[in-house]
Order: sequence, then structure tokens, then C-alpha cells
Amino acid sequence: MVSFGNPYVLSDLDEADAHMLAWYNSSGQISGAVPAIFGASEIKAKIPIEIPGLYELGEGLEMEHTTLRFGTPEEVGT
Repeated sequence: MVSFGNPYVLSDLDEADAHMLAWYNSSGQISGAVPAIFGASEIKAKIPIEIPGLYELGEGLEMEHTTLRFGTPEEVGT
């Protein structure tokens, strides 16, 4: 579940298997969140607030960039 906006909405959606906070509903946040979901960008995130019952201040995760890349068919010789 990806939340763009108020992070406290997660308290009402606590049954989701995973949460991603993008904080703002802006094109920049969307452009950053989408590649991260698919492993096309590194994630290093720590939550700067507490979400009661779900996350403590400073919790987060780190995930490395995988082999997924954005490109054109010409870049791979197709």
C-alpha cells in the first residue's frame, strides 16, 4: 500500500502487507515511488514520526537497486 499524503492514514489501513510513505501527492513523489516499488531505485528510508500501533520513530528499511532498469529496446540491441 502506498500512501501519498497524510502518513497517519496507515493507522486505518493496518492490514496491508507492506506500507510505503511518499508523503506528498506530487509528480516528484510519484516519480520516485514507482521505480522504488519495482526495484529500479535504491530505498533508504527512516520514518521521522511515530505512527501509533504500527511504526516507531526511526523505523524503516533499506533495499538495494536491483537489475531492473528503464531504457529503450535499442539499448539492449533489439
